[in-house]
Amino acid sequence: MRVAVAALLVAAAAGAQERVPEPLGLMVMLKIVSYDTAFASHGAGDFVVLLPYAPGDEAKAHELAAVGAGLEVKSIKERPLRFVVVPLTELASKKGAAVLLHPGLSGAKAALEKAKEEKLYVMSFDEALVKEGALLGVGLANGKPQPLINVAAMRAIGADFGPVLRLARTFQ
Repeated sequence: MRVAVAALLVAAAAGAQERVPEPLGLMVMLKIVSYDTAFASHGAGDFVVLLPYAPGDEAKAHELAAVGAGLEVKSIKERPLRFVVVPLTELASKKGAAVLLHPGLSGAKAALEKAKEEKLYVMSFDEALVKEGALLGVGLANGKPQPLINVAAMRAIGADFGPVLRLARTFQ
């Protein structure tokens, strides 16, 4: 019994280390956005990151908004950075520059589709969502953060991350 509990604890610890901590991951994704050579064509004014939630997911969205508000970075290319929590059903009607999909979001695929229609930067902590069409994510490579970029999504919104692509793990 003790061996089984110890094995579960080791597995849980390993699983926790398989993801980049959210503050660091968010910083990396926002930094990548700043490298977009077409950044100026993606709006003006505040750089608003929308955090959609489905019923029951609101706490996680607010938690990520607090993480974002606590970052040292307060602007992207002189555009003030704001994080706005929004119900998933209102995502299309809210004005934003980016969408951050939190891990385990119920309705993530619907949020992804709405964000793609609006040609927003779509960021996710979930590598599977980057493979499915989210623009940016952050994974681990040899214990260090590595950008994840969906090249098809990048082209679809007219973004160009240039030299970052050489460092990133890319998906089509």
